[in-house]
Amino acid sequence: MNRTRILIKLTILLLFYSSTSFGGGWTRPKGGVFAKVDIYSISAKSLFDDDGNTFEIPKFDFLSSNFYCEVGITDRLTGIAYFPFYVSSKSAPFTGNEELNISNTGDLDIGARYQLLSNNGFVLSTSLTLGLPTGSADENELLWTGDGEFNQIIKLEAGLPIPGNIYAAGGLGYNFRSQGFSDEFVFDIEIGIGFFENRLFATLKSNSRIPMENGDEDVTGGYGMFSNNTGYISFGPEVSYFFKNGLGISANTFGAFYGRNLLAAPSYSAGIVYRFDPPKN
Repeated sequence: MNRTRILIKLTILLLFYSSTSFGGGWTRPKGGVFAKVDIYSISAKSLFDDDGNTFEIPKFDFLSSNFYCEVGITDRLTGIAYFPFYVSSKSAPFTGNEELNISNTGDLDIGARYQLLSNNGFVLSTSLTLGLPTGSADENELLWTGDGEFNQIIKLEAGLPIPGNIYAAGGLGYNFRSQGFSDEFVFDIEIGIGFFENRLFATLKSNSRIPMENGDEDVTGGYGMFSNNTGYISFGPEVSYFFKNGLGISANTFGAFYGRNLLAAPSYSAGIVYRFDPPKN
């Protein structure tokens, strides 16, 4: 497989809510809810190293079952939570016949988004996400289900509706990490369109993480996933459909054209979503 095809298939782990929420910047109305339960999976036989070169590895399978939720505390303040309640990593033997595998919970994220301004549909917000090390990250084990560190992501997010039920949104921020992991610059952008009175959404998203390389050189993180100095620029489509009762289904797939210290394979996700907006007075 040539380098171009491998780069297109590069998997990214969309760690938190950038891949599950509808547009940065917008907050939920007071009492409003958006929730999602999904399964995210990867099966890879290649890995990108620290220099961005690919090499073959024993087959590696990663699966994560996740819960994501946004709740409108006030019209301008939204609470956010993301919890991978079941994470499984499995690697074919490096030598001999012994397969490596681990399963546990992942790292819990809790945070909030606060709307700074709203003008003719344009919104500007700021958000804070706290990453709690609730997953398994034993330094004596090769496979992890979390990164074992407490981090804080601060972002500035914006959203703009466009005529024709189209919207554009984006955000940029900084991820402050601990335990010797490098900090990260984070950036995301998306454009979407709604059909059938916004019951069907088609969205194209791009998410990026660029490591600052200011961590401890001796900290490598987990094999395959949760490595130190992971970087990517990702892209992919997402489709969601809501029924009249607020329940719905959602699916996406993602790849990238730049990456380091992560798996090289396509990622897939599918789940059930729920949306509730309280009646307007």
